[in-house]
Amino acid sequence: MSLIHLNSLQEFQQIISTNDCIIDFYAEWCGPCRFISPLFEQYSRQYPNVKFCKVNVDTAHEISMLCGIRCMPTFQFYSSGKKLSEFSGADKNKLNDMVMWAAFQ
Repeated sequence: MSLIHLNSLQEFQQIISTNDCIIDFYAEWCGPCRFISPLFEQYSRQYPNVKFCKVNVDTAHEISMLCGIRCMPTFQFYSSGKKLSEFSGADKNKLNDMVMWAAFQ
């Protein structure tokens, strides 16, 4: 499965309400975001039962504000419309743990 880029609040609300999804809040200019992005993309291909979404904080202000994003990258895991987990930073181990939880819950 390829990555889903969320640009509107409506898209965001629709996808989190009906799917298990992990959202990567990023910025183009963010070095740590660029560092961890290839791993996030790899996971999106490996685990098709989880939706992997990206939100550019510089262009999707409404989503970023609603989710309380203060730093990038921030990863949030949603299931049935509820946020179950969140962490900030380009931590490969934490991302792996989140993906394993989402994929095998």
